Amino acid sequence: MKVIHLLGLSLSFLLLLTACGREDETPQQAPVVRPVKTLQLEGGAASERRRFPAKVYASKRAELAFRVPGKVIELRVKDGDDVKKGDVLARLDPTDYRLAVNDKQARFDTAKSNYERGKKLIKDGFLSQADFDKLESLFKSARAELKRAKNELAYTTLKAPFDGRVAKRYVENHEQVLAKQKVFSIQSRDRLDVKFDVPESLMLGLRDRRDSDRNESFVFVRFAGSERRYPLTFKEIATRADEQTRTFEATFTLATPKDLTVLPGMTAEVEVNLGEVQKRPAGVIMVPLSALFADPDGSDESRVWVVRDDMTLEGRRVEPGNIVDDEIEIRKGLQGNERLVVAGVHYLHEGQKVRLFDGHF
Repeated sequence: MKVIHLLGLSLSFLLLLTACGREDETPQQAPVVRPVKTLQLEGGAASERRRFPAKVYASKRAELAFRVPGKVIELRVKDGDDVKKGDVLARLDPTDYRLAVNDKQARFDTAKSNYERGKKLIKDGFLSQADFDKLESLFKSARAELKRAKNELAYTTLKAPFDGRVAKRYVENHEQVLAKQKVFSIQSRDRLDVKFDVPESLMLGLRDRRDSDRNESFVFVRFAGSERRYPLTFKEIATRADEQTRTFEATFTLATPKDLTVLPGMTAEVEVNLGEVQKRPAGVIMVPLSALFADPDGSDESRVWVVRDDMTLEGRRVEPGNIVDDEIEIRKGLQGNERLVVAGVHYLHEGQKVRLFDGHF
């Protein structure tokens, strides 16, 4: 009996050890590496370069529609097709419009004949001025109606207004469409617009820089999947601020890159050389207000998150100075070559492992 009892204890002990061993073998989940949006200080000042989120648009866009109603009998292109200016994209059934032209042509021929005969009669004194005026009015009216009928017949053919690409086709063949109902959306493919929002002080600088004689680029763009910077050319800037953000929409343009697929609707990052658009003392460091947060120990001091070379965070105390729009001067605490976190700073902690935000979480 003692042997059996000891054997049972031994088996229980072995099972306990096995269970513990299995618990120890449970794989540990790797810590989540949080993506962070950052700003690289360069040349002793963040104000030398400022980055803005941007969106890509086609430089030319058009929503195409027939100017008359009818039944679609031909669709020559689909989404993604390239088109040349003047290419026929779609046709409506022209039968009724041809009949209208024939009818208006007959009316015009009659009115013209009566008008020509009336000119001879009034010259010879066989027709009153009032009757001649009536013939002339009928002639002009018939001429206008014939022209309108011919135009409506021509409107049954929809053509590309410029070289581009079909972004969207909204109708199908044999469908009945109304006048001005969208049929195609086409976009230019040779140039792209890049739009981004800027604060008031930068808006004024961009506007003044636009009017200068210097042609070198001071605004660049980076697209997802590439580290290359593409120079941008100024196109326009809004003169009315957004009512909620109090920012102004700036539009710059560039030739469509040949070495990278960039399509309208994609996101991008614009980099502005602020030294070209803002006059500041040398060595002044300006960072976005969103980079600062209160010291977690409860003191009145401010901190910023500095991204170390090993991609961990260091909470560094700084002395803030003057505020200009959505930027703040840093008087002490930064050397001018750090990379700072500029968004979501309240959700991070000391020593946290991070990665640079590339547009994907």
